Amino acid sequence: MAARECDLLREVLAKDCRMESVTSNININRQFGQQQEGLTINGSMSFQITLK
Repeated sequence: MAARECDLLREVLAKDCRMESVTSNININRQFGQQQEGLTINGSMSFQITLK
């Protein structure tokens, strides 16, 4: 997914693109009252681009 983002940036606004970092966090939600049990997943990606 992250590699595809550089392709998309090159198509739209970047002359060059380099991925600098990818982070992801996963939290387990236990069942308490009304809250359902499951997972919460968050992530971020940072890119260095040169504009066209």
